[in-house]
Amino acid sequence: MSGGKIAFACCLAVSWTQAFAVEISDNGTGQVLIFPYYSIANGPPAFSTLITITNTTPNVKALRVRAREGRTGVPVAELNLYLGGHDSWTAGLLATESGAGWGTFDHSCTYPELPQNGTVSPFATSGFADDAFDSSPERLNEGYLEVLELGDYGPSQDAASGSIADAVTPKAGYPTDCSRLKSDTGTEAAAPTGGLAGSALVISALGGVSQAYAPTALVQFTDQKGNWALGPESYSLADAHPFVSVVQDEQGRTLRSAWPKGIDAVSAALLTTTLTGEFVLDDSTRSTTVWTIVMPTKWNYVRSGLASSAPFASVYSSFGACELVHNPDLTGPLFNREGSSVTHGCGYTLPPTRPFGAVCFSSSLVSFYGGLIPTRYPLASTYAASGDPAMATSIAPRAENGWGSLTLSDAPALACGEQGFPDATLHSMHAGPTIAVNPDGSTTTTASVDYYGLPAMGLALSTYYNGVLDIGEGTPLLSTYMSAVPLRRNLHVQ
Repeated sequence: MSGGKIAFACCLAVSWTQAFAVEISDNGTGQVLIFPYYSIANGPPAFSTLITITNTTPNVKALRVRAREGRTGVPVAELNLYLGGHDSWTAGLLATESGAGWGTFDHSCTYPELPQNGTVSPFATSGFADDAFDSSPERLNEGYLEVLELGDYGPSQDAASGSIADAVTPKAGYPTDCSRLKSDTGTEAAAPTGGLAGSALVISALGGVSQAYAPTALVQFTDQKGNWALGPESYSLADAHPFVSVVQDEQGRTLRSAWPKGIDAVSAALLTTTLTGEFVLDDSTRSTTVWTIVMPTKWNYVRSGLASSAPFASVYSSFGACELVHNPDLTGPLFNREGSSVTHGCGYTLPPTRPFGAVCFSSSLVSFYGGLIPTRYPLASTYAASGDPAMATSIAPRAENGWGSLTLSDAPALACGEQGFPDATLHSMHAGPTIAVNPDGSTTTTASVDYYGLPAMGLALSTYYNGVLDIGEGTPLLSTYMSAVPLRRNLHVQ
């Protein structure tokens, strides 16, 4: 825990500040895990995603694991997973002839039961019927996952004979009796206690590449047990309790704010005004860079039958629910490695397939082209937008390498003449009572504050393609590499 958060905990005085408050974990463990990206793109080359979920505590836990497709965030698969103390579960998200699914060789108990022989259980497309897009199984190719702790059954070593904890705790490598879970409603469990961790590996065996990343963890998500019943509205990120968040802003302040709903508290914890990262477009290594951006709570605010609400401003059409953001192509910030601006300015004419700044889906792409077509190298085409590629934000910096920031709230007015680029949308959330611990240790209490930005996170995915090299004595080696670096976040609150 940071020094500001420790000081914050010591200074709270009013009753609502004594409760749980959802925040991003400092150490990668928590009650909730958000995996911001999976890919099972058919390619070529084809990709699959391997996930690991680990219980770092000695206690038995029940978890909700849910996969969401990338266009609108529709749930496509879910299950309840039971982990004994210090247990891990692994699974693969894989392409099938009719779409996608997940499979495992792991023996941990799940409900519904997944075959433990690697057989792939298909993802469902039935949830697509109510939205503005087609029901194509290609929508399953990219998305994200959420893992929420339902409850804690206590230490594995103390599990009573015949209990749920006893049934799911591995003995000689196998749980005692997974069939008991059919009737489990969580009666024997207590509220979540955290300690979940994980990892993901996006891999292409034929392409000879892989990229690993750690999920974002949330701590103090809830002080109540979850709902064991399955269903898209049954126990999700909307169930944070109490409705309180803790964040650190760009001024170094630690702020604790009250919100009208649990989903607002989670959105506030994930809110960022900017996303910042690097791009690599080296000609010598034929490199490409794509930023994947996921908004894990968007489905709770924007979907069929819902009017959009803050911090989101758009509703879905056949082109997506496009939130206008500031494209650094025009006025930055976008720099090369020597610190020089590499923007095009307002005189830059955007191609018809490159909107000035639109993040349109629950999982979107920002593609760096370097003035070349996106399919110039074999691996670049594997990162197809989760919706219409024309709706992906695209950036063509006047440099091979550098860094930039995507501003997710309003930007300065652009005097672009007849091109008429509008300002980006002012994305904000209005919080209730807020207490702030300032960098000097003093505290400030206000009746309300405004948070600016969108609940977003992402990865900078770069490829390095050297083709097939001769490593000596005529031995060929496919020299292709990938990296996955988390995008940096920065929050403005006033």
